[in-house]
Amino acid sequence: MMNNTVFDIWAEDEYNYSQSFGFMPNLYSYLHEENVSGGRPTIIIVPGGAYSFVSPSEGDSVARKFYSFGYNAFVLTYTVNVLGNVPVQHQPMNDLSRAIRFLRANHQELNIHSEKIIICGFSAGGHLCGSLCTHYQDVMDNNDFYNRFSNRPDAAILCYPVVSTGKFCHEGSFKALLGISATDEEQKYFSLEKNITTATPPMFLWHTATDETVAVENSIVLASALKQNNVPFSYHIFSEGKHGLSTAEVLTEEMLETGQYTMKQTYLVLNAINNGLVPPSKGTEQLLKFISKKKIPSHLENKEAAIWTELVKVWLEKYILS
Repeated sequence: MMNNTVFDIWAEDEYNYSQSFGFMPNLYSYLHEENVSGGRPTIIIVPGGAYSFVSPSEGDSVARKFYSFGYNAFVLTYTVNVLGNVPVQHQPMNDLSRAIRFLRANHQELNIHSEKIIICGFSAGGHLCGSLCTHYQDVMDNNDFYNRFSNRPDAAILCYPVVSTGKFCHEGSFKALLGISATDEEQKYFSLEKNITTATPPMFLWHTATDETVAVENSIVLASALKQNNVPFSYHIFSEGKHGLSTAEVLTEEMLETGQYTMKQTYLVLNAINNGLVPPSKGTEQLLKFISKKKIPSHLENKEAAIWTELVKVWLEKYILS
């Protein structure tokens, strides 16, 4: 039987983002009630959304897939720049770092193997996972208790990831992350391929050649950097498919309904707008338009790309979990 619980990863006095409107970054669990000796391998799912929202279609369905493989799974709902006016900068990376430390601190209660924690990010969520993989040593936790635990992922899965601030940059993601006045130093820091080292955790990458939103070249330059630095990796380009495929399978109505929890910050901002707490702006107009028109895709089936979950399962069993 699956145990679903929401865990806030920050105390109220630890978290401050001016556009949160009561939102707290959290982990939504998919836990097996049957414990195993030593704890289960665990995966943190990090949906995409261009650092502007947290995509429902890349949370619940992915967590259920890994749960079926025997993992304990969590979906991270992290800080995003909903209105496009306050860059989130390092806060999402702080959220993911704290999430890993939170799980390691509570691994016995959650039946987690503390040395088998994998992160899995989609699009901008893939960039977030890659950022922590390259900069985990920079991310200190102001809470002395949590700072005692490592925030280094044991492996990362990057699905059609945003990677580079260079020629093939996904401008919307980096604008929400860094703002319109990012320095060259900031852009270099968050361009993943420029920060890979021999200490970077192993990675599994996949993309589609026809991705119309985040160019496949993002994964190509990242794979090249991993190779140059002797980081273990697996790399797959599927021949065709739109951006945002998630598991590349049909989503059930239950998954579509359950997955809405990732939109909590967005809905809180919307509520603030409706209550007159946020003055009208281009950002509020864009959010209202987004809410009125955005529909979660119910049909993402792509039989070729759908094998990525089986490929990553085999890769993790052979190279990470053995």
